[in-house]
Amino acid sequence: MTIRFQLALLFTALVSLILTGFAVFAYVRMSIEAQQDFDAILTSRAITASVIVLEEDKLDSAKYNAVKREFEVSELSEERIVVMDFHNAILFRNDSGEHYFFSSVPSALEAVQKLGALHFTQEIADKEYRTLYQRYHDNNQEFVIIVSAIDRRGAETLRDMRRILAYGILGVLILSFGAGWFFAQRMLAPVDVMTRLAEKISAFDLHKRIPEAHKNDEISRLAHAFNGMFDRLEQAFTAQRHFIAHASHELRTPLTASEGELEVALMNESLPASAKTALSETLDNTRQLRALVNDLLLLARAESGLSALSQENIEIAELVFEALDQAQKRFAGRTININFENASGGDEVPIHIRCNGELMRVAVQNIIENALKYSPSETSITVNIGSDIVQERYYAHLSVEDFGIGIAEDDQERVFEPFVRSERTYDIPGTGIGLALVKTIVAQHDGTITLKSAPNQGTTVIIRLPAMEIAHLTPF
Repeated sequence: MTIRFQLALLFTALVSLILTGFAVFAYVRMSIEAQQDFDAILTSRAITASVIVLEEDKLDSAKYNAVKREFEVSELSEERIVVMDFHNAILFRNDSGEHYFFSSVPSALEAVQKLGALHFTQEIADKEYRTLYQRYHDNNQEFVIIVSAIDRRGAETLRDMRRILAYGILGVLILSFGAGWFFAQRMLAPVDVMTRLAEKISAFDLHKRIPEAHKNDEISRLAHAFNGMFDRLEQAFTAQRHFIAHASHELRTPLTASEGELEVALMNESLPASAKTALSETLDNTRQLRALVNDLLLLARAESGLSALSQENIEIAELVFEALDQAQKRFAGRTININFENASGGDEVPIHIRCNGELMRVAVQNIIENALKYSPSETSITVNIGSDIVQERYYAHLSVEDFGIGIAEDDQERVFEPFVRSERTYDIPGTGIGLALVKTIVAQHDGTITLKSAPNQGTTVIIRLPAMEIAHLTPF
């Protein structure tokens, strides 16, 4: 769940809590006021009944109704009026009495005798009646006037209010969520910009920085903290690269000299066999150490960034053939097959890439030499060159396939790390930097490198690079 969604949800929950509380308060207040208004109407009815029935002695319901019409007294829904004394004797009622449902309630009579008036709600036959017991004094006698009716108008008003509040709360919640999302998006927009920029910053371009708004808010301080972190990382990476480059450069000269001296010493025929063996092993170790130093120097150059390296448009097939010439000098007699996957009509289609020629030749040569090194001498390797279009952008493909010892699935990601070698290759000479160097060079050219491999079934390494110009395209 994103922070934007959480903020919008929190804002909506807060608004809904406040709005629901206000709606409940308003509804309860209106319900109480509606009941009070209806109680006032019932009291007015009781006074009217006392005047007509007791003071005017209109004890007949027909005469009572006639007087009501004369004074234009409106009827209440299912209105019932009873006049009785405190001995439970009914003196008047406004209905026929066949279905009369009032009866003397001793507790109510006792309460009204003490209080003078008593309002309460009772439910009869699934209908809610509001009832008034009113004490009345006339001719030195005490009477009780009972008025009961259904407040349909109040019920309809409350029902309409419930509907209005429900739809209103729902609408406000939708609007509040939208507003919360909008404001959260606006507030977090700088964070999105920072995230996108931070994702683009890698070890190869630590010179990039996140724009700072120069405000004294949390986001500006976060951007400043990120830029400070990138400053420290850039300094650390630069110091590391300079150390590797300088150390490799300083080591290469004495190692080359030592290699030459050992070769000259081995030419002495008078040396004992044991001395020649020791010198030969030392020469092999020196050559391997010089190869390691050269790889470290190339790695430092590759990690310095393309901005510090010269670039040119080179045909990828030219790189492959130059790498093959160097590889065949080390692995004489090996069979190497070349396929042009994008060939059309038998003609090779030129595929140009913009790159640093020296580094890219090293990358291609390392891939080819690895395929030859880790496959039996009686087997061949295959180099495929192709191209395609992805999202209206041209790409060149280069794959090298061998039938060697393969790479275990657990080691396939780790082989691109410096100095990491599979346990099955410990007895084969190597520095453990080759694939790490290739990946760095390819990444510096906005390319990708992947491999498909299985133990004892060979390995296929695929390099994919942006192409400068392609005449004809066939999927690779």
